[in-house]
Amino acid sequence: MTLTLNLFGVLQMTFSKLTTLSLISASLIALSGSASAKEAFTIFDGYVGFDSLKTMNVEKAIVEVGEVNASRLEAGDMNNICVMHALADEYPKALDVCMAAEALVAKDRAVARQTLTDISNNLTIVRSRLETPHFVSAAD
Repeated sequence: MTLTLNLFGVLQMTFSKLTTLSLISASLIALSGSASAKEAFTIFDGYVGFDSLKTMNVEKAIVEVGEVNASRLEAGDMNNICVMHALADEYPKALDVCMAAEALVAKDRAVARQTLTDISNNLTIVRSRLETPHFVSAAD
């Protein structure tokens, strides 16, 4: 199963190419900014933080990531960590992890092309967020 977090607040779980379940997630509306409807993060089932991220519990995902041995991380884990950082507005960290995940998958010919595409799409979103000026509050 693949979970896609649309920046306009739509949570999509794809069980197959033909069946997609969509749910509204108000937590993501704040991230919408000037993003297009096509921009959506993808997280992978079976890897660190999946259950927490699909329920938008970023704090719990951060705890779960902290409990994982970094030397055993796979590309799917790194992808989910990238999304976790992005949802926590930690875009420089997200960029580093997404780039590492993409490089790892690109070297492994046994990994499905869709996995590389999904990670690359996440990387594109993170890069666009780094290029988008953030609003500064009066307190700053």
